[in-house]
Amino acid sequence: MSDVSKSRGSIKFPSQLEIAGIVLAAMPFVCTFSTTSTKTVNGRVVEESSTDYVAILAGLAAVGLAAAILATLFPNTAQEDRIKRIGAIVVIALLGAYQLLGPGLGVF
Repeated sequence: MSDVSKSRGSIKFPSQLEIAGIVLAAMPFVCTFSTTSTKTVNGRVVEESSTDYVAILAGLAAVGLAAAILATLFPNTAQEDRIKRIGAIVVIALLGAYQLLGPGLGVF
């Protein structure tokens, strides 16, 4: 097999999807659109919740992009780029999940 046929169909690292995933996963650190609500009983705050809509949308998009990158990992990635791409998938998915659950939905 020649070098030309090996490189045909191979996606270089980082791809546009990986760059977009990192940007989306990091976006809620820079810009935010959130609401906060509190419930007060006898002058004490007994319940507080917050929702960040940018974090929800960007987190969902980042997790979706991580899944899309994973789907193209083996058929289109050169052997030397697979470990880097797997690392990028993990970082994008974890950061996207954090944005979605943490600031986005206020789970933690």
